[in-house]
Amino acid sequence: MFCSIDPGKTTGIALFDQFGAFKASYTLEDNGAADYINKLLAFKLRYEVRFALIEMYVNFGKYRPNAFKVQEEVRFCKEVFPLHILVKTCQWNPKAYKDRMKRQMAAQYLNCVFANSHCTDAALMGKNIFDLIKVYYNGMAYSFLSDLSEGIKQFPTRQELAEMVREKQLEKAT
Repeated sequence: MFCSIDPGKTTGIALFDQFGAFKASYTLEDNGAADYINKLLAFKLRYEVRFALIEMYVNFGKYRPNAFKVQEEVRFCKEVFPLHILVKTCQWNPKAYKDRMKRQMAAQYLNCVFANSHCTDAALMGKNIFDLIKVYYNGMAYSFLSDLSEGIKQFPTRQELAEMVREKQLEKAT
């Protein structure tokens, strides 16, 4: 199993199996650091989560009342899931769809209506990233993501992905 996490006022978590099939969605309220970490740990242990995709929060200099809190939540997620991959929003949502469109997409692709926008984002992030990797790695998406979570910790650009595929093909040829 792996999960995708969208930290925020209410953190959204989506759970997927090794084939990329969506299993469930959860909301995690932040009631203080210790409580947040304990809930993440309980989730990880209960579902035997191998690695996590964590949305990388970037505050573009805008005033956001919860900016520090979200950055802190990302740090907690990274601590609880040492095997993780940070994903930029533009990597899983390249067309910058807004909430209404994302909810429609989630209902269509995942047959689920989510409790809030963070759960929707977490589910779409997990699905979109897994599906993108399937294109490059012919059904080996889970093992590729698992290996990536042990290494560079940041999701590669499409250009970097293409280069990784070329390198892997060269290794097989020799």
